[in-house]
Amino acid sequence: MNGAEAFLETLRRAGVRYVFGIPGTTEVPLIDVMAARADIQFVLSLHESIAAGMADGWARATGKPGVVSVHTTVGTANTLGMVINSFSDDVPVLVTAGIKDQRALGTGVFCDSPYQVTDLLRQYTKWSWQVLDPSCLGRDLAKGIRMCQSPSAGPVFIGIPENFWMAASEAGSGMEKDIRYLYGGDLTSIDRAVRLLQGAVRPILMVGNEVGRAGALAEATALAELWQMPVFSEERNSWTNLNFPTDHPLYIGNFNHNSALVSQADVVLSMGARMFMPMGYQTNSYFSSETQIIQVHSDSSRISSHIRAAVEIISDARSALQDFLAASRNLEIKHEERKEQLEEIVRFKSAKAQAQQELLQGAESSKRIKVQHLISELSRLAAEDAVVINEGVRSGFYLQDYFDFTRQRAYFGYTGGCLGWGMGAAMGIKLACPERQVIAFLGDGSFLFSPQALWTAAHYNIAVKTVICNNMAYMAVKGSLLQLRGQAATSLRFVGVDLTEPAIDYPSLCQGFGVPAWKVSNPGELPDTIRQFLAHEGPAVLEVVLDPGDMVKRPE
Repeated sequence: MNGAEAFLETLRRAGVRYVFGIPGTTEVPLIDVMAARADIQFVLSLHESIAAGMADGWARATGKPGVVSVHTTVGTANTLGMVINSFSDDVPVLVTAGIKDQRALGTGVFCDSPYQVTDLLRQYTKWSWQVLDPSCLGRDLAKGIRMCQSPSAGPVFIGIPENFWMAASEAGSGMEKDIRYLYGGDLTSIDRAVRLLQGAVRPILMVGNEVGRAGALAEATALAELWQMPVFSEERNSWTNLNFPTDHPLYIGNFNHNSALVSQADVVLSMGARMFMPMGYQTNSYFSSETQIIQVHSDSSRISSHIRAAVEIISDARSALQDFLAASRNLEIKHEERKEQLEEIVRFKSAKAQAQQELLQGAESSKRIKVQHLISELSRLAAEDAVVINEGVRSGFYLQDYFDFTRQRAYFGYTGGCLGWGMGAAMGIKLACPERQVIAFLGDGSFLFSPQALWTAAHYNIAVKTVICNNMAYMAVKGSLLQLRGQAATSLRFVGVDLTEPAIDYPSLCQGFGVPAWKVSNPGELPDTIRQFLAHEGPAVLEVVLDPGDMVKRPE
């Protein structure tokens, strides 16, 4: 077989079904061969960042490598922001680029690089490589697939000279079976950790994104119930997966160091969580000096150097949870000694629910649509197994409080910070979960980084339901300016944040790309409009005009 055939056969063996990208002349032999195959589909986007976002979403939903095929140096450069997102969240994305004929590299040929093309993404990839011999194309690709999936997962880049596509090659091997990277922690350390829990009076469990990625909610729930511990998910800043059912009586919400349940905790079990991801420099400790911390993570580099843990365990989340359950079942757990904390959980959840209900009632009676009202209605009307993709930089912080994420539902967010991720990721996730309702929950600023993604949704009938939270501003920046109480807040003149004058006509923009759109600004019309929007069979967009004075402050 030739190099293009070896490339596709290697992907097939790895369980890849889609290649996302934009071809150029250096990829012509590859897309020519793809025309004769039905097992792997090429999905065209209108910008490389969207293709990389789709690959990221596919990988998050399946655990298999999301593959991006782009054109030379310029196409590779356009993937950088999304590769940063994948790198930040340990997502297995494989970026491949057809580069110029090996014999012409370094001569100043069109789209050549003054250095190596592999240097473009090197600091945000686990491996960045250029195939050196056509016979090694399949082997190198197979190595890249294994590397991007092995812990900690992350992006890989492989450059392929265009003259290698037609040369003799062989497919990579050793990927016919699903690769499962499961490894338990040191049992002696787990026994020490369980003994700390046994002696605790006010323990808490923090479930991290590794729990959600592993699909280990059942194990996390069993452990929490066994120990009767209050459960927190990761902080809002770093929350990317549904790690615990939000309707569970022991579930408190996102980790908040101001909570009394945290500040008074004597033992903290952090299971597969990032500790922590502050927005900037800070000196305050989240915990008392007396707090005993047990930190479990699959990546030793994520064991926090600034958190002094009593026990550190390197393990994948599922194996660690199973080991903790096995070790705990042999112990006598004296729940009566923790009666005060158990009563406090009930009081805290009751007070929180009442406060949220009061805010929601106020939002529902407002003359402008408030984000709490929007999310509550969306949760009520969405499918029981809905999948939500969050790129509402400010509006998305309210999802945890007002969208009911039961065990049947799913959530995906990101922490890399490069806007424009949500549209592509939602399409990749929808391709991975074609039978489920997929909702992209976006801020207006985030949507405007990649509106051309709608064309891909229309072209391939990828039925993502996109909600645009339109507050007519980059609200995270505007809110910070107001809190600064400087010249902008005094004069109400904001530089570089307002998305007005002219106002953006989102329905016309969407319809221009072939996707129908609804717009709602009246709170009374919100439920019926959401119903119509969600009932549409293909891709659809709902613009919700929010109160522009809302969400100035982030919820805690």
